[in-house]
Amino acid sequence: MEAEVLEAGFALAHYTGTGRDGPADVLDVVCSAEALRRLTDVVTHVDPKASLYTQELAGLRGGSIYGLKSKI
Repeated sequence: MEAEVLEAGFALAHYTGTGRDGPADVLDVVCSAEALRRLTDVVTHVDPKASLYTQELAGLRGGSIYGLKSKI
């Protein structure tokens, strides 16, 4: 799934966590609220059973966000 998310233009951090049934790949992706639907579509296309959660950022400094035109 990492490759598909990257190919869709999103930046991500990838690490391995421990889930209920063993190792689990975890992808952290930061995107604008408007781009969230596109990200969700990419993820569910690759893995319809993927677990997703969203969180609103209270503040951010540095980096780039998919869906925003300029670097923060």
